[in-house]
Amino acid sequence: MDNNYIERIKKVKAERKMTNETLAELTGISASTLAKILAGVVDVPKFNHIIAMADALKIPYGYLINGEESGEKLMLDDDETQLVEEFRALDQHGRDVVLALLKLETIRLSGESVKSAPEPVSTRILPAIQKDTAPGKRKIALYADLKASAGTGQYLSEDTTTTDEIWIPDVDKTRDADFVVVISGDSMEPKFHDGDYLMVQACDGIEPGELGLFVADGESYFKLYKGDRLESLNPAYKPIQLSQFSEVHCYGRVIGKLKKK
Repeated sequence: MDNNYIERIKKVKAERKMTNETLAELTGISASTLAKILAGVVDVPKFNHIIAMADALKIPYGYLINGEESGEKLMLDDDETQLVEEFRALDQHGRDVVLALLKLETIRLSGESVKSAPEPVSTRILPAIQKDTAPGKRKIALYADLKASAGTGQYLSEDTTTTDEIWIPDVDKTRDADFVVVISGDSMEPKFHDGDYLMVQACDGIEPGELGLFVADGESYFKLYKGDRLESLNPAYKPIQLSQFSEVHCYGRVIGKLKKK
């Protein structure tokens, strides 16, 4: 939002011959809060206040924010407004986590939308795939190309990440899983092997001593979290110090692997 939004509000308000009291009544903003906004005392108004003022003044949201004349008014329901407010309250780490998960879900949905003309199925057999009528099963997202590196790092490219849905047993051991990724490498042997399917519980942080899926400077790692470093189960691999990266994000807690059938 640029610094001229106050002048745009005053200009349109004058054109509409609207008083502060009328604008406060139409927006539901208290007269004292509105006075602070128009006086510049409030650095950045709350998002729901911005939407309310744009609606009351009958101007596009973009015009109020940055002076753009074109564009439709932005209409948000209560849930969407609450999401924006809560997102703005997060620190940078929290925002990065939310955006990362949002991108994954966007990719998943876009993949589903083009399945009307599906390509031939890969010859690689996915574990635990069942018919829709199979009892005791549930669907879960498989990020087939989002490799969980069990090595020195696997570069993540959102452009190549594809998703599918597979059926897994609906039991206590799998109930907390939110999505599945594939292991690439041998650094987590002997317990985990290249090509294994990991069940991941989405979260933005785990406790030291837990297994997790991390992204550090654009590369993915499946490792044992030790607070200041990531460790492999294979002693041939040295610990990875987190201090060497500029950005490190946790994608989730690894709760186990799927049995191949």
